[in-house]
Amino acid sequence: MHPVREYTYVLADRRCVHKQGGEVEALEYLSETSNGLSYLALFDEVRHPKLWCRESHVLPRLGIEVSRFGYREAYRPENPFDYYLDIVQVSERGERWTVRDHYLDVLVFDGERAEILDTDEYLAALQEGHLEADEAVYALEAAHALLNNLATFGYSLEAYLHSEGVTLTWHRLKSTR
Repeated sequence: MHPVREYTYVLADRRCVHKQGGEVEALEYLSETSNGLSYLALFDEVRHPKLWCRESHVLPRLGIEVSRFGYREAYRPENPFDYYLDIVQVSERGERWTVRDHYLDVLVFDGERAEILDTDEYLAALQEGHLEADEAVYALEAAHALLNNLATFGYSLEAYLHSEGVTLTWHRLKSTR
């Protein structure tokens, strides 16, 4: 099992630095919003053969990173999800935002259902000591709160976020369906 994924967004030069492996990712845009961060990563076919982009919002107060993916035509899923949510913790230091991804992810099929992913990875990471006890509790509670909130709002991520005073702007990816 791999350690917790940790990466830092550097606003000044629109890049993301991954702690594991030291990969530096140039971003098409990266900006601070009233709710967190908004960014777009473009991919060439070598870096990601299935996707041409990822557009995301990091929402520290809610403990999630909300993403949409742009698939290359040959890899477009038959039943695509609308949103991919990572359970994260964020620390801000000026123009540097560090994100720790706590393994648990949620797929949202807007207005229909939500599915939690990677529970096996979460449990393995906990067992192998990659997650501290407080991080593990945070991730599990955040994932359950997210699923409950989505259910309360009929699995509409937009309605749930609106109830929290959050409106997301998508620059490239209006809908994945």
